Amino acid sequence: MHKVDKVKIHAEILKQLQDNYDALAESAQIAKEASTNEESKAENKYDTRGLEASYLAGAQSKRALDLKEKIYQVSRVNLNPYNDELPIGVGALVKLNLIETDEVNYVFLLPSGGVSVKVSKEIEVKSISVSSPIGRLICGKFIGDEFKFKDKFYEIEEVL
Repeated sequence: MHKVDKVKIHAEILKQLQDNYDALAESAQIAKEASTNEESKAENKYDTRGLEASYLAGAQSKRALDLKEKIYQVSRVNLNPYNDELPIGVGALVKLNLIETDEVNYVFLLPSGGVSVKVSKEIEVKSISVSSPIGRLICGKFIGDEFKFKDKFYEIEEVL
């Protein structure tokens, strides 16, 4: 994994999460303002614009708080280089080889996933949660171990 810089990828994941948070927080603020705006007042008993805007603001605020917690958890991950005497766990950047096709996949095991970082034309790293189905399969394994996921066999080729 000489082309892959774990610290830079971690920083890019945090940047993407922060950008998502900023956009969501702004949307929540706009929805909150819309819910209390003079134009949102009900004109009759069937007019629910203000109530709908209020629900939207509440849901977006909750999502923003959840994302803020995700950012905190991901920012606290230990990025020490992988020690091949320890089993794979949170903070490991793993190169997987799909055995049937020799296709290579890179995954970054974090407390929560869902963000992808394009490292080069050939390499994309996907952050995955250690509690996701594939994350649970990888955790505890070592370089050279194999596992089956969705009827495909993978080998752990390298870990940072």
